Amino acid sequence: MNDNKKVLTYCPNFYKIIEFKPIEGDEITKSIIKMYKIVDNTIKVKKVSIIIPIYGVELFIERCAISLFEQTLDDIEYIFVDDCTMDKSVQILQGIIAKYPQRKDNVFIIRHERNKGLASARKTGLKFVHGEYVAHCDSDDWVDVDLYEKMYTKAIQAKADIVVCDLKDVYQTHSVIHYNPEFCFNAKETIKR
Repeated sequence: MNDNKKVLTYCPNFYKIIEFKPIEGDEITKSIIKMYKIVDNTIKVKKVSIIIPIYGVELFIERCAISLFEQTLDDIEYIFVDDCTMDKSVQILQGIIAKYPQRKDNVFIIRHERNKGLASARKTGLKFVHGEYVAHCDSDDWVDVDLYEKMYTKAIQAKADIVVCDLKDVYQTHSVIHYNPEFCFNAKETIKR
């Protein structure tokens, strides 16, 4: 498994480089490893892994999942973490997955045994990424269909560990765009300075 994870994000608050270290005896680790073995004994490293926490988003998960499954970048892994949602978010997601058979083998739904909160759901997802880069997408958000291809291409061109893009908040009456200057971050170059 690739231990050198990098971050693609449209959320400018998350810039952590990830390492995978399975926890001995951890139930989530055991269940995911078992699930991966059922799906495919050899897990290919993906270009991008996207972690999507799920809790109480039945009104939004469809638009989110469609925007993710219609990405122009093909080599993506989707890790949905069900944080014991009590609504129909997971059932809606499963219906959307069925409409995208070309993505099905790269979609994983992990269920927490009890509600642990957003940060724990993200942390659980980080344990199981196989992407060269990692992105987080909230399940009530949606993204442009070429977002991850553009960010991945920029990351490779710039040899960046982190790439950030603009963010648009959409309200019922208006939208607000948060512009980020072109931002690529390479930890090795920064450390040298």
